[in-house]
Amino acid sequence: MTDPWPWPTDLPVDRARAVANSLLALLPDDEQTVAIRKARAVGESWLGANLLRFDVTDVITTAEAAELVHVGASTIRKWHSEGHLPNHRTGRYVVAAVLDCAAARRRVGAA
Repeated sequence: MTDPWPWPTDLPVDRARAVANSLLALLPDDEQTVAIRKARAVGESWLGANLLRFDVTDVITTAEAAELVHVGASTIRKWHSEGHLPNHRTGRYVVAAVLDCAAARRRVGAA
């Protein structure tokens, strides 16, 4: 059986965070706010992060890509210039490609 997860280079923590954010989206807005506040109070700032803002097929700017995967814009440009991250148009990237690249870079330990 093949793995149905759309980003095969994701680490288990990436999968867990994506699932948690998906479940968070099912909560009413006021309960989302409470859950996010509680997670951040214990140092988990990723819950409710920008992942929910974009669909995997969306095209985003360099700044949005950097914010999405918690790196600097210069890192996004570096990944592109090194051939790790294809761009859709100059300075624009497909969300799925950004997420895949970030997961792959974490896996090899080279951000």
